[in-house]
Amino acid sequence: MSKSVQFEYHVFPAVPPVGFSRQNLHNQAFNFWFSFWAPVLKNLDGTILSVADFFRQTWIGVVFARTGSDYQVVGFHTSTYFYLESAACVQHPYFQSTYEPDFVDFLRAQGARSLMTIEYLGIAEEFRRRSFEGALPISFIHVVFGLAFKLAKSISVDAVSGAARADLKVDQRAMEFGMSSRAVRTFHGVPVKTDYVLAQNFRECPHFTERMLIDSLWNARNS
Repeated sequence: MSKSVQFEYHVFPAVPPVGFSRQNLHNQAFNFWFSFWAPVLKNLDGTILSVADFFRQTWIGVVFARTGSDYQVVGFHTSTYFYLESAACVQHPYFQSTYEPDFVDFLRAQGARSLMTIEYLGIAEEFRRRSFEGALPISFIHVVFGLAFKLAKSISVDAVSGAARADLKVDQRAMEFGMSSRAVRTFHGVPVKTDYVLAQNFRECPHFTERMLIDSLWNARNS
């Protein structure tokens, strides 16, 4: 009899402490991040993925499929916390490379003092709209987005932002969680939208099956 697949959501620090109990899974998460994003960036415009960008993150959020003792990465996001009153935070190269020059001032003008990013979102190819054991197809991009917003709510952040590819309709998925697009520009040779949402406008996932899975994974999260 084949073993059933169980899903788990893990939240890791980007830089784990000595003796970290989930180091093997952390290594697997990093390897997925690098193997997923390095060829994407190289194929777009020749950009070399910097490993330093992984360690810059505050949190690494990963959905795993577990079969017995075997783990496989399903989906992934990274997130960084920024305190917008900190000169060191707002002068971080991330803002200069990713958003418009007035983006931080725009958020502050709406009362936001803290920000969580959603970055490097990726879904393993074999888990895109896949059905498990006769269940309805699962959209894991919705699941990962939803879990990222659960994380944002848990830290009482004022706003969430990200740069979403318009050509792959990632911006449309972001809109389902309440995000608005402020600007469109070319980034790595493709159209990218600056997406943001204030905390009071966060939305739950509109799809029942994914919303139930998001709640289940969040409640049983490993962090």
